[in-house]
Amino acid sequence: MKTIFNPLPIVLLVLEGIAAWLGVSLTPWAFLAMPAIFVGVWCSAPNFNLANGCLAWIVILAGAILSGFHPLSGAAIYLGAGCAWFIGSGTLALYIRLRRGRYEG
Repeated sequence: MKTIFNPLPIVLLVLEGIAAWLGVSLTPWAFLAMPAIFVGVWCSAPNFNLANGCLAWIVILAGAILSGFHPLSGAAIYLGAGCAWFIGSGTLALYIRLRRGRYEG
């Protein structure tokens, strides 16, 4: 029986910890990134198509639009969701690559 390891909860904990640390030490607006980070990591899908990441891209777009009205809150939202989606997808891709081994096509 294969053990299935999912690296995304580790990515979520690390990014949420960074957002909490930035919220305490730098600006309270960083706490606004925490739900966006959750959405970004949750939308990191193993088959890497845009449909699975669509909710994360909608949150990134909403944050970009909001940054026109309130730059700090908008930046927290789009940076949180964007970083979480890209880091989550990259971590998942690296894990799948390491687990499957060398590609022999």
